[in-house]
Amino acid sequence: MKKFLLFASLFLALLSQGLLLSSLEELGGLAVSYKGRFRPLESASKLWLEDLYGKDALDENLLLEYPWLRNPIALKLYMEAYGPSSMSQEKLLFLEENLKDYFDSSYVSLSEFETALGDKIASVWLSPLILEAFLKVEDTKKIRDGEKIELSSLSQGLVVKKVGSHLKIQKTPPKKPWSELKTDETLAISPPIAKELLYSKKLLSRYLYLSSVALEKSFASLVKDLSKEHSLEASTHKAEELYPLAKRMAGSQDSFLIIPSKLKAGVFFPLASLNSKRWDSSTKRLSPVTNYTNLEDADFEKLKRTYLEFESALKNEGPKKETIETLKNLLSKSYGNLAAKTYLSSNGKTLAFPSLLQLKLERFYTTFRLLNLSLIFFFLSCLFLIARKISARKSLFLLGLGSFGLGLLSLSLLLSLRIIILERPPVSNMDETLLFVPFVIAVTAFFLAHFMKSEALLLMASLATFFLLGLASYKGMDRSLDPLQPVLNSNYWLTIHVLLVVSSYSLFILSGIAAHCFVLFTGLKKPDKLKGIFYSAMKNSILAGTVLLIAGTLLGGVWAAESWGRFWDWDPKESWAFISICLYLVIIHLIYFREVKKITLSYMAIGAMQAIIFTWYGVNYILGSGLHSYGFGTGGEAFFFLGLILETLFIGITYYWLKKTSKCLN
Repeated sequence: MKKFLLFASLFLALLSQGLLLSSLEELGGLAVSYKGRFRPLESASKLWLEDLYGKDALDENLLLEYPWLRNPIALKLYMEAYGPSSMSQEKLLFLEENLKDYFDSSYVSLSEFETALGDKIASVWLSPLILEAFLKVEDTKKIRDGEKIELSSLSQGLVVKKVGSHLKIQKTPPKKPWSELKTDETLAISPPIAKELLYSKKLLSRYLYLSSVALEKSFASLVKDLSKEHSLEASTHKAEELYPLAKRMAGSQDSFLIIPSKLKAGVFFPLASLNSKRWDSSTKRLSPVTNYTNLEDADFEKLKRTYLEFESALKNEGPKKETIETLKNLLSKSYGNLAAKTYLSSNGKTLAFPSLLQLKLERFYTTFRLLNLSLIFFFLSCLFLIARKISARKSLFLLGLGSFGLGLLSLSLLLSLRIIILERPPVSNMDETLLFVPFVIAVTAFFLAHFMKSEALLLMASLATFFLLGLASYKGMDRSLDPLQPVLNSNYWLTIHVLLVVSSYSLFILSGIAAHCFVLFTGLKKPDKLKGIFYSAMKNSILAGTVLLIAGTLLGGVWAAESWGRFWDWDPKESWAFISICLYLVIIHLIYFREVKKITLSYMAIGAMQAIIFTWYGVNYILGSGLHSYGFGTGGEAFFFLGLILETLFIGITYYWLKKTSKCLN
């Protein structure tokens, strides 16, 4: 009987826990403003947790006393209300492999993080951020020697002076981490190392979030402390100077802004703002703020009571389903009055709140991993088409073709959702091009394979698409639903220039695939008809790709003249686009004047493809310099250099092989 009661109690506990977690998911569809975009709360919660913790799900051994906080939504709301120091388990900050050198373990607390931050702040983390901010200012205007510049993009009050080839810190803001900088410290003016800059941004964003949540005293506590030295009214005014009402209501920079304000269109406040108080001169005491939302006064009071119940329950057994339901309905009602409406219009451009359909689609997009589904289908396509080469069974080809089609369908759905959610072409950065390039390769190969009756071309396209999507999955690139950089905020030019250039990359990669097939099939002494298919695919892809690249590059110059005031400035991206165009024009010339053999042209196409890969990836991720900084990043260099080595080996081995066995090189 005792065992039965024990199991029954455990079952009921698990059931109640499951009901709680599922009810928290009901909040997941609410719209919040996070990182420059309005997103579903569930999607923003996972993104926030990944930024803070390194992954979108907590380990089982953490938060043992707060099982309901394993839900990212609940954890974020708890952190906003109480901060990490209120938990018995404080080591929430997960460090990636490349950051562990600065710490003793993979999980660090805020105090451990601050200790490491204080030791290396100027030399390791702040310097590249300051240099990047200064270079961005210098790109827009000429800065004279000895001129002082305030880097307000980093922090108000951070002033530097240009002294020859160095920057000198003139003034530092009073708040951390900038207060750790020393005045008169000098920094050499040089383009920051991309990898170092990325580490700095990750570390500082986490630190600033945690410190603002955990270390800044609440307004009421500050007033109480100041009252020991001043009158209540005087201490309140002093506290207001330090932490104005607008700042307290907005919360920290990374807060989920979820309550629409009726004071200014597009301004949202976090739930914690419902606890805000201000000095009431008539009653001579602190009083709760009056209704600042677009709800009726009665609904606002109900929202405030409900949130206080929700917040109180977070510290105990977790909020009740009824409380969550009421909170969701009130916030949904508040946002429902704004959905799909324009809140800002300037210079012919408008910003609008996402529609309820867009929020639902984004929640589906971030929950259902279409990229993984595409990877599975293209992997199956590779397996079936390879098996088809071994066995003559037609069913294997049909299975391979079907898997290829399903992979293309799921990838098309992924890109379509991004277009609907973001309302722009999915080619604004390296992340998105790693999704778009394999899509164009797959579509082009699908039609070429159909018209040319080539199973081998379909197989090579499957392998290339699987590899590129695998790289996108490895880097987590399909989740980057970020707002556009200001320089790219033009759907017209983004569609014309970037779409043309990125499509040309896809065709050039396809021409390289066809060139590989031509070389291999020449060595295997396959029929001339089959080799002719690959040569034709290679030639036509090069012709189409060159037309697109030239058109896209020239139109990019027009866009540059409009945005930056010059048509061409030998920026690294521009220079490598020019190099690539020249290489392919040479190949086209040799094709039509028949100056060299087809096998030599194939080798040239493979070599030119390496130039395209460097133009696409290397400039942004290896050079990391130039005006195209919105596409910069780090990582994957090993893949690039490994690919370069393998291609060199392929050319060397096959050339020696063909020299021995074939007359095509003689």
